[in-house]
Amino acid sequence: MFNIKEYEGKEEELLEKIDLENEFIKEKSENNSLLNKKVVIRTVSKEEVKEYIENFFAQLGDLMENEITSEINIEGDYLKININANNNGIVIGKEGRTLKSIQYLVSQIIRKEIGGTVKVRVDVGKYQAEKQKSLERDVRFIADDVRATKVGVKLDYMNSYERRIVHNIINEYEDLETESEGEEPNRHINIIYKEK
Repeated sequence: MFNIKEYEGKEEELLEKIDLENEFIKEKSENNSLLNKKVVIRTVSKEEVKEYIENFFAQLGDLMENEITSEINIEGDYLKININANNNGIVIGKEGRTLKSIQYLVSQIIRKEIGGTVKVRVDVGKYQAEKQKSLERDVRFIADDVRATKVGVKLDYMNSYERRIVHNIINEYEDLETESEGEEPNRHINIIYKEK
């Protein structure tokens, strides 16, 4: 599917030679003998990955009978994909379920083809960005309420990305702490007031 470049030699020297601005590391394996400590590093062009994802969304749009265009930004090992469709509501789905499924599907394809080192975030018409702002605002409001009442709050079930946002916000408050409970997909966070 992708053109794989292969480098062999000492790891430090290879990492200097590989253009990490334009290539993802697909895999790294050791090729050691008693006298020689070498590694083999295989890479994939970020431009090829970008083209693959653009084609994926074009085909998905054809299947959904809803023209989809994509804009892909690669920051290190992070793929930020913004898509727009003739009807964004269909791509988002009820409560964002279709969008979550699309993100999961793209993540799994990338993980299979490149490896687990690449993180993927898909957004449609800034839906995820607005949802994140809303979550941050709600968490700050709840944090202020917990501080005023000194009574902890159990939040609704959240995915790992949303829980990370909550943990990061609550870490800003010296008198509050978070505690995750439950098993996926029913994992949630408790915001707890810390007595001084």
